[in-house]
Amino acid sequence: MTKYWIVLIGILFSFQLNAQFVLKGAVTDMNGEPLPGVKVYVDGTTFGVITDYNGLYFLELKKADQYPIHFKMMGMEDTVVTVFIQKKLNVFDISLKEKSIKLESVEVLAKKINVANTVIKHMQDNRSKMALQVDNYTCNTYLKTGLEREPRIQDSTVKAPAKMSLIESISQTTFIAKNTYHEKIIAQHDYSDKEAAVAESFIDYYQEDIITPIQAVEVDPYIFYEKVQDGDFNLYQHMIDLPKIAEYPITSPFGAQAFTNYKFELNNIFYENELKIYEIQVTPRFKNAALLKGQLYIVADIWAVKSFNLSINPSAMPFFYDFNVIQDYENIDGNWVVVRREFTYTIQEDEDFIRANTRVKHSDYVFNRAIRVKDFKNEISNYSADAFSKDSVFWNKNRPLKLKDSELHFIGEQERIDSVKQSEHYLDSVDAVFNKITLGDIFLSGVGFRNRFKEQEIYIAPLLGSFELFGVGGVRFKFSGDYSKKFENNHKIKISPSLNYGFLNKDLKPTLALEYTFLPMKFGSVAVAVGNDYDRITNQTTAVNYVLGAGSYISNKFVSLAHRREIVNGLYGRIKFSYADRQPLGDIELGPIFTYFEQLDTAEPKLFPTPPAFKPYTVSFVEFKFQYRFNQKYIIKQNEKLIIGSVYPELEVSFKQGIPNLFGSEVRFNQLEFRVSDEINLGNYGDSKWKVIGGSFLNKQDLRIIEHKFIKQSDVALFTNPLESHQGIDTNYNTSAPYVQAFYVHHFNGLFLNKIPLIQKLRFETFVGGSFILLDEFDYNHSEFFIGVERKFRFLKEYYKFAFVYTGQFNDIVQPYFRFKIGFDFLNTYTNQWSW
Repeated sequence: MTKYWIVLIGILFSFQLNAQFVLKGAVTDMNGEPLPGVKVYVDGTTFGVITDYNGLYFLELKKADQYPIHFKMMGMEDTVVTVFIQKKLNVFDISLKEKSIKLESVEVLAKKINVANTVIKHMQDNRSKMALQVDNYTCNTYLKTGLEREPRIQDSTVKAPAKMSLIESISQTTFIAKNTYHEKIIAQHDYSDKEAAVAESFIDYYQEDIITPIQAVEVDPYIFYEKVQDGDFNLYQHMIDLPKIAEYPITSPFGAQAFTNYKFELNNIFYENELKIYEIQVTPRFKNAALLKGQLYIVADIWAVKSFNLSINPSAMPFFYDFNVIQDYENIDGNWVVVRREFTYTIQEDEDFIRANTRVKHSDYVFNRAIRVKDFKNEISNYSADAFSKDSVFWNKNRPLKLKDSELHFIGEQERIDSVKQSEHYLDSVDAVFNKITLGDIFLSGVGFRNRFKEQEIYIAPLLGSFELFGVGGVRFKFSGDYSKKFENNHKIKISPSLNYGFLNKDLKPTLALEYTFLPMKFGSVAVAVGNDYDRITNQTTAVNYVLGAGSYISNKFVSLAHRREIVNGLYGRIKFSYADRQPLGDIELGPIFTYFEQLDTAEPKLFPTPPAFKPYTVSFVEFKFQYRFNQKYIIKQNEKLIIGSVYPELEVSFKQGIPNLFGSEVRFNQLEFRVSDEINLGNYGDSKWKVIGGSFLNKQDLRIIEHKFIKQSDVALFTNPLESHQGIDTNYNTSAPYVQAFYVHHFNGLFLNKIPLIQKLRFETFVGGSFILLDEFDYNHSEFFIGVERKFRFLKEYYKFAFVYTGQFNDIVQPYFRFKIGFDFLNTYTNQWSW
């Protein structure tokens, strides 16, 4: 109760502690309809805001005075009204008239365009100088994001939009040229609705296991600005890469290709604090490209940005319905730096609009300190231990912007119930909703039992996903699930049992896996697995054979013990010991479905091969695997390390040693394999991805075919991940000799088709690529190319793409041939990446 009164008193005194004055109101047309997107600013300055989708504005002013307030919107008459600001909170509503269209002469228009183009050329010439004004700086940063949900179809019975989330933070931001940021989060209010997002890329069914951590990070998918890099609209760069907003890098209006992508026109010339300001209208030439639209305010002679008000082409954003940014600059100690950012955006979800506003203020700049990039050791941000426990007194003293009454009330309510939310009784009530079992859970999504207070969870797989129609012996039922628990020291345990039963052969195959994480900051864990199951010889197989290929299995009794950890930042290592007793399927019935397809199979090689016949044997081996991400970036938050990734190539090396005589092992071999991969962003020209895989068996004194390296046969009509598979290989290969594979794909990201009238409306994009493989054992050289078009779409809150691809292959065995294929992929919304 005492905490509740402290919060109320803090809210009441916040107006006294904050010396800002506020002018707010509504802007409508003459019929009383709200006007969104009206710029409201102090006339003769660049300082202003835009109205939201209800026509409302909230303008902060420094002192009590009279101000000429300018209301400006395309299609409406510019209106300037003198408003007297006397109180802390002032309300002014206005209705704007439609502007009568007045055509300018060709000479006047040409002059405006010439002046604007000259200004932009000055900005291009000065771009490098402005981008490198300082070696480094630190500043204080305040961030506030508010979200509201409202129905797309307005209902008179709905009184107001429902507030969903609010986040605010106070941090110290450090910038080091050319483009390195670090943030120390001092305080944060986080009242957002979060959901788990898995931080991993799409893994194909044939891809080998990975050792880098797979993190389930709770995020609010509607909040894009969590760190400075997420919203760094640096127009002094050629390309503005903001993957959380736009799928492709945005072309800067000051970049090398500005005149190719934009049209410029002079709107106005005015003076602010004795500085001559050009207002330049920016219009994109292509509606479907990643381009900007709006106004630039440029200081004459100095050729620096004073402010801009820009929006992004909607078709360039897979997640946002619209997006607008205002950014203001000031000259501080001779350096033009950002002091204010305001983002207004909309997300369309089912029958609702998610309206969001993010405000950022930078202050107290200090330039050119004795700091270096390596001082942060690739850490992007770090949260103070007490960042989430700062009280209202701290916030009222340090918050630089005035919040709306509704926002202050929302924070007060959230703080009042914070302690309640942490109680066992409250968490049990929340869990009761989650733990309620429905038919949909039983058959489709699985049954979960969660105890948030004890931080433990049980999951049982759904019935429909537990039936395997084309397994060994036909129909099989696999009962599986997980038990997981997180301890107070952030240690974690996960137990995964399964029972796999075949109805035809009446065979029961049990497995059990356990993993215990004991070094959470280093992802250090030990894992044990034991079982008796049917295992595939390899996952390197066609999609048809993967689904229907009961003949590609062997019987496998196994035990494994592994230890994984991050050795140094970005370098992950795993040592794994495995023992297995491998048996052929022998006389086990494969089931009527497999038998039927096998009888129809006349292809050569066969689509449904019979189970391999081999002498049973035991194998013991140890595997060392290392994966290195150069300069891996990360965030430290609440005693957890959150991996962001790296812009440099990723290297993986593995070494497997077969150990003879250990527990009766009958093999003696060793295998070395390496993988190198990278992504390259080429700006307007698209982006490329490549991967190289190579290896060999250095010793194969006693090597069984099941331990060979397998290369998958290509699917006939399905275009599979071109970074993991070839598209034109007509048979499965296995080898014990040296091998090399290389893969490449380049997406043009609308470079061609988005610039063709009418065709651009289809939103197709082009991509090309190729691959090659060298198999020393068979003296086999194979190369191929592909060219295709792809189309992205959204379905049930997820983003997908389909592709039509033309492929061609050349090798030493058959004549060149060509075919069409169809491919599919989906977007990982956490990493904002496609698998290929």
